Amino acid sequence: MDGPRWAAAAARGIARRVVIELDLRCVTPLHLGNGDADPYVDLPLLRDPLEGVPLLQGTTLAGALRQYLTARLQGYASRGPQPPDPPAVSELFGGAKGDPEGDQSCLILDDARAAPTCSEQRPGVRLEAATRTAADQALYNLDLWPAGTTFGLRCELLVPDGSAERDLSSALVGALAGLSDGSIRLGLRKSRGFGQVVATNPRCRTFDLRRADGLAAWLRHGGEPLTDADRVDDLAAALETGPPPDQRARFVLDARFAVAGSLLIRSASGGTGAPDLVQLQSGGQPVLSGTSLAGALRGRAQRIANTLYADRQRAAEQVEAMFGPQLSSKRDEDAWQSRVVVDERLIAGGCTDRVQHRVSLDRFTGGSLEAHLFNEQPVFANAAAPAQVQVHLELRNPRPAEIGLLLQVLKDLWTGDLPLGGEVGVGRGRLQGSAAGLELHPGPTRHAELRATGAGELTVAGDRTWLEDAAAALLVEAGKETADVAHP
Repeated sequence: MDGPRWAAAAARGIARRVVIELDLRCVTPLHLGNGDADPYVDLPLLRDPLEGVPLLQGTTLAGALRQYLTARLQGYASRGPQPPDPPAVSELFGGAKGDPEGDQSCLILDDARAAPTCSEQRPGVRLEAATRTAADQALYNLDLWPAGTTFGLRCELLVPDGSAERDLSSALVGALAGLSDGSIRLGLRKSRGFGQVVATNPRCRTFDLRRADGLAAWLRHGGEPLTDADRVDDLAAALETGPPPDQRARFVLDARFAVAGSLLIRSASGGTGAPDLVQLQSGGQPVLSGTSLAGALRGRAQRIANTLYADRQRAAEQVEAMFGPQLSSKRDEDAWQSRVVVDERLIAGGCTDRVQHRVSLDRFTGGSLEAHLFNEQPVFANAAAPAQVQVHLELRNPRPAEIGLLLQVLKDLWTGDLPLGGEVGVGRGRLQGSAAGLELHPGPTRHAELRATGAGELTVAGDRTWLEDAAAALLVEAGKETADVAHP
C-alpha cells in the first residue's frame, strides 16, 4: 500500500520583514460587537476574554484596510456584480474569499488591545419615515468604546524574494493612509458617525533576511515591541515610496453652524435627582450624533424630492439610492449601504448647566396634567461662548442631481428651516450657517466656499459653476424646466 502523497508546494522565500506599529485612536465612539446576547444591553462589546480590555481583531482591521485600498485604486463599489480586486490588493492581502488560486497574504495583522476603560451606552430608536416619530418596539441600546480609546496596532509586511518591494510598500502605505486621515471607519454604523479612527505615532523597523546580521536581528528582536528610537515622521518616506493615486469619487461638505436658541438630542440622565432628559454626550462633552443628523437630512431630502418629482415612487427611489433603504423596507439580501456618510461631532461652547422645567397642559381646560411635570437640560446658546457645531458629510459615487438635492437640504439647514434633535415644535434645534466648504473628487478637485456676512448675505468663493450645474441637473431629472433653476 502506497504511503500518503503530498503535493509539492514551492516555499516563498522572505527577503525582508517590515514591522510597523501605530497608535489607533478613536475619534468617535466605536462599537465592535461580540455577537452574543446580554440581559442589559442589546448590542454588547467584544472584549479580551482574559483581561476584559477592548479588543480589535486583526480580521476586522484587515477587512477594513482591504476594502479601503480597493476603493482607493478603482473607486467606490457600486451595486451589482463587483469587479475582481486590483492586483496590488490581491498581492498584499492575498486571494479573495472563495478563490482557490489566491496567494497567501503578505501582510500579518495582530489583534489590537486598548488600556482598560469604561464603555458608554447609547440609546437608539428607529423612526417611521412618514411621521418622523418613534416606531413601535424599535427602541434599542448599544455599548460603545468612548472617543479617545487607543489601540496598539502592529502589522508586519513580508516581502517575498524577487517581489517588487516598492509596489508592495506603496500598497501598504496607501492602505494605512486611510487610518492616518480618518477615512477608514470600523465596527457598527460606520456611515452614521461611529468608528472613526486616526493612526498616530508611526514606528517602523526593517529586517533584511538576506544578510546574516539582519536574520540574526530578526531572530533576537523580531517579536519585541518597537521603541521611540524606531519612530518615523513620515511612513511613506521611511519606506521610500508613496501611496497610489486616489480614485474615490465623492462629494464632501464641511460646514460650520451656530446654535440659535437651544438644541436637545435626547438622552436619559440616569442619575438620582438629575433632569429627566439631557443633551446627548460622549466623554462628558455634548455631541451632535450622526444618526440624528442623517435622519433629519434624509427626511428633508424626501420632502424636497416629493415636491419636485411628479412621481412619488421615483422620488422615494432617489432618496433610497442615496441614504439606503429603510430598515423594514428591504430584506437583508436586498439592502445596500448608505452612500451618504455623516460624522458625529462635538458641540463647542454654549451652556449645558441650565435646567428648564416644563409641564404638559390639558388641551381642553388649559390646566396642567397630573404627574406630567418634567425637566430638561439642553445646550443653550451663550453670548460669551456661542455654541458651534461642525457638519461633515460625504456622498460617495455622486451624480450631479444628487449633489443638487444635498445643496437644497443644506440651504434649509443653513437658514434654520431644518431643525435638529427633539422639541423642534417649541423652537429647539435651529442652526445658523456661517461657513461651508464643498469639494468634488477625484481629478482636479473642484472647490467652492460659502460664507455668511454680517449683513445676512451669502458670498460664494471659488468655482461655483459645478454647483449651478448640480442644481440644474436636479430640476432636469425631476422633469422641471431648466429656466426655473434658482442658483445656490
